[in-house]
Amino acid sequence: DKKIPFFVCLDEMNLAPVEEYFADFLSVIESRKRKTDGRIVTDAIVPASIFNEKYAGDFNIFIEMGLKPVNENWKADDINALENNEEAFVRQDIVDELKNEGLTIPQNVVIIGTVNMDDTTNSFSRKVIDRAMTFETIVGEFGRDYFNGDLSLAYVENPRKGELFISDEVRATEMLTDGRYSLTDKEEDEILSFINNINKDLDGTPFKISYRILNETILLYRAKKEIYKLMNDGEDFEEDVVFDTDLNTIFDDILMQKVLPRIEGDYEKCNSCLVKLSARSADNDWTKSEEKIEFMLKRFGSDKSGFTSFWN
Repeated sequence: DKKIPFFVCLDEMNLAPVEEYFADFLSVIESRKRKTDGRIVTDAIVPASIFNEKYAGDFNIFIEMGLKPVNENWKADDINALENNEEAFVRQDIVDELKNEGLTIPQNVVIIGTVNMDDTTNSFSRKVIDRAMTFETIVGEFGRDYFNGDLSLAYVENPRKGELFISDEVRATEMLTDGRYSLTDKEEDEILSFINNINKDLDGTPFKISYRILNETILLYRAKKEIYKLMNDGEDFEEDVVFDTDLNTIFDDILMQKVLPRIEGDYEKCNSCLVKLSARSADNDWTKSEEKIEFMLKRFGSDKSGFTSFWN
């Protein structure tokens, strides 16, 4: 069901270098495009030729994938003997799509990776960080509620709408040109000013940002506005949930999730840009980013000999 999000979680993702085993995925997500019917598709991660290949009589790739034959008694050789125009599977539409387009990554598949950023694991390259939204979880102060009972996982009675989790846009310029969303002149100026000023602060470093982050700033802004509407103008959020949709909050989020994770190195390489970003964060009330930058600056140590990074 393409209206239902499916989450794939890769735990301990950086026990091995991500680029070595995830290269195909990192490449194919760059090919995402929005079709005229609104579907977002990628190039094939497994080509159509694999699904059209003639295998040995006792092997059928679609049976191996778990697709159910029209006749439950059919075996691989029975299906392989059918004419091409005969329906062999209950979900023949899946078979036809794989034969025509190959295996693509549909828009309702969400990839989440968990990592522990310590000295025993592999660090991320900027290629990986640029293609992800980074969320850091930090253990706070423990309270006595820890002893009140274990936390059990269970299905919720009223799950969130699937549309809240499924991307429906890829390129901001295409979305704006086609009239599916619009920005005011003031919003355009503020977004361009944000990106250009961040790059001024990063001037002379290898951390400068490009069109991808400009694109994702606009898409995140629009997505939060749409989510707020889908949640009945915010009324369906729980009482303790704070969900800000103003543009300045988006800038704080982008700085935290897309820019600061790119910055790592010694004092000479990183201090100047971090000091500038810290001052800009303070001026604009980007409180999350300001706190994180303060942490990153402290890692140099009093003698300025330390190495800093985003990760705790």
